[in-house]
Amino acid sequence: MGQLQGALVNIDAVMPRPVLPFFASPSTLWLSLTRTAVRDDSQAIRLANTLDDLIKAVRRRWVPPVRLPSQIVHGDINLEDVGRAHGGETVYLDFAYAANRPRIHDLAFSFG
Repeated sequence: MGQLQGALVNIDAVMPRPVLPFFASPSTLWLSLTRTAVRDDSQAIRLANTLDDLIKAVRRRWVPPVRLPSQIVHGDINLEDVGRAHGGETVYLDFAYAANRPRIHDLAFSFG
């Protein structure tokens, strides 16, 4: 993946805005509807409380994407998009979601 990032960083092209966002800020995560839905289930309430603590921790550490180094990235890298040419070179396929995003996007997406 490092070779792919190295090749893409040198491309000087205008990319359209991503059609699909693959991440959202922690401010979009809220549990009020969840708490209402599980109000009669003590185990689910404990789980919602734990999730709320995790969301607060993520909010404290969140770095807005505009503050991260960006470049053209593949967009939805997975094992089906990687192959080998006859000469042994790594080949990347399917750039349908390529866009200018934070450089960390492809690595994070591959773990998703």
